[in-house]
Amino acid sequence: MSDFGDFDDPSGVVVDSDGDGAFDSAALDSDGDGFVDVAGYDTDADGLVDVSEADTDGDGFTDEVLVDNDSDGTADSGLVDVNSDGVVDAETYDFDDDGRLETAVVDVDGDGVAETAAYDSDGDGAFDGAFDLGEGPFQS
Repeated sequence: MSDFGDFDDPSGVVVDSDGDGAFDSAALDSDGDGFVDVAGYDTDADGLVDVSEADTDGDGFTDEVLVDNDSDGTADSGLVDVNSDGVVDAETYDFDDDGRLETAVVDVDGDGVAETAAYDSDGDGAFDGAFDLGEGPFQS
């Protein structure tokens, strides 16, 4: 995770790096172990979190990154490291901004290259099918 210096206060750290009176980043150590568990960044200075990263398994490394491209408070895309090896295992996307994922691209074998994509064709929030990125469509 990002370096927020000494992290002794589990209530969190808020950073205003440019001195404009608005936060640029914030971090929280929710379990008091000295490692940042969740961090958020305001990349466009509108006062809203645009990028967040989380250590979901408490090992001190980022497992999930969520991006809100349109500043509506809902993640539009995300990166997930399921097995904490430092390699992104899945990328997720909400293209129509309804809070439900339409597409997920997955690195099944952990080599850093996505092999499978899943999709929700009817917008009900459940993936309807998937296809092998190297071999063409197949149904799940």
